[in-house]
Amino acid sequence: MSPRSGGPPRPELPTSVFGPSGTRIVWGLIDPTRPISTVPLKVARRIGILSESEDDAIDRLEAEIDVEILIGERPIRWSVPVVFDATEEEVRWGLVGFLDLFDVLLRGPIGSFSIELSGELPPARLPRLR
Repeated sequence: MSPRSGGPPRPELPTSVFGPSGTRIVWGLIDPTRPISTVPLKVARRIGILSESEDDAIDRLEAEIDVEILIGERPIRWSVPVVFDATEEEVRWGLVGFLDLFDVLLRGPIGSFSIELSGELPPARLPRLR
């Protein structure tokens, strides 16, 4: 759980997001109320999904990106559908392609959560650069 918001702990997960021009680490809120994951549009530009010169009139974009999380010491990487949205201020990991692949247990009273892989992951699309 992350107290980054200044309030009570929230179920946030550091996640690497991969694009054609780079990787960024973002903190994403585990949000089972979202059917699909949403990511601020500025992240799409930072990882090369959109170029800096593309039309600023774009305010929403559906895409598939590679993400990676650590479970214990093990990196787990897969491809997940997301909506890049200019109105979003934070990353929110939703059900389709993210939370539907894991067992997540929130322990609100002690401010923690656990996450475990529950099945097969869709393959990552970009080659590993490390």
